[in-house]
Amino acid sequence: MSPQVEILSYFSLETDLAGQMKSSPEFVSGAGYEVELEGSGDERVSVRYVEGEDDSSDRVEVTGTTEGPLFDRVIGRVIGWRSAIVRNVSRRRKPLSYTSLLARGK
Repeated sequence: MSPQVEILSYFSLETDLAGQMKSSPEFVSGAGYEVELEGSGDERVSVRYVEGEDDSSDRVEVTGTTEGPLFDRVIGRVIGWRSAIVRNVSRRRKPLSYTSLLARGK
């Protein structure tokens, strides 16, 4: 299963996340919130904006082919960069396991 993390925040401002990552040697392509990166071996990471039903459910999804240094670095960069722009940033790992749903009373 591919690792995936959702980053929740307030996304009403025009943002060039791809521009922030263009200097990375792993950068392949991108514009705005959409970014494709490729690391060593078969490690690839995609970043994309997902519009929710309302502003509070908008999110950025970071998906990797495997958990590795590139995946970890991209998550850190996205969270760090968003934190510099807005005060409220959180993340959640997908998919939620059955155990974590039970712990939250779902």
